[in-house]
Amino acid sequence: MFEINDIVCDAKFYARRGWLYTFEAQPVKALEQFEQALSLDNDCCEALMGAGVVSWTCLNYDSALYFFNRLIASDPANAEAYANRGAIFAIVGDYSEALADFKSSIRIDEHCVTAYINRASLNMRLESFEAAIDDLSHALQDEVSALIFAKRAFAYFMLNDFENTIEDCTYALAFQSDFACAHYLRGLSHYNTLDYAAAISDFDLALELAPDAAEIYYARACAYQYMMEFDLAAQDMNKAAQLDQKYADLADQLANSEMPAVTIHNIQSVWAKKIA
Repeated sequence: MFEINDIVCDAKFYARRGWLYTFEAQPVKALEQFEQALSLDNDCCEALMGAGVVSWTCLNYDSALYFFNRLIASDPANAEAYANRGAIFAIVGDYSEALADFKSSIRIDEHCVTAYINRASLNMRLESFEAAIDDLSHALQDEVSALIFAKRAFAYFMLNDFENTIEDCTYALAFQSDFACAHYLRGLSHYNTLDYAAAISDFDLALELAPDAAEIYYARACAYQYMMEFDLAAQDMNKAAQLDQKYADLADQLANSEMPAVTIHNIQSVWAKKIA
């Protein structure tokens, strides 16, 4: 008769069980399994990658670097390892090391989507939006996803290329209709092309998905003002002020003053940058 003890519990067994816990968002259990795998095989690549990813998810960047360093030492041709380590370097502000890792990853595997996406994120942080667009266009040649389209849309937006922003947001929403950031960004692009009705439509959809986002109420208030819907504009600005005090003065002064237009500078918020 088959017994549970007949299962070969080698390093790969524990590593794969660690990945299952990772996908189930149970980082403590995942790390336990990865550590068990590494106790059996110090160079188990699946376990080293998993431990690095879980440490990254838990914001333990020193630990993530430790595991990715070990993985690269064990498997120097692992493009994903360089791409992930580069992302950690970017997070901690070591941009030169990050760019070097992304370059190494792409040299090893010119189709490493992770490297292109992570380098694009760094390029956007450095305000090199053309370079980010180039990286994301390369990524889209091998993988099509809502996130990649939305990231590229953000880069186009920052270059005032609203037509391409709208197009990429539309592609993103075709893959993921509940992508609030994409609706918001497309709404801002419609706003900047003076299509206020379309902007309001996108802001409506974004607010259904993110009802506590003050900047969306602010943006919709601005659009309502240009549509001469002053009561609706005041309601939205009051709601924005309830959610974020920085809009309080605008809410108080709305009846007697002009509302500032939404510009690219107004979306430099933590919420909006979820796209980048």
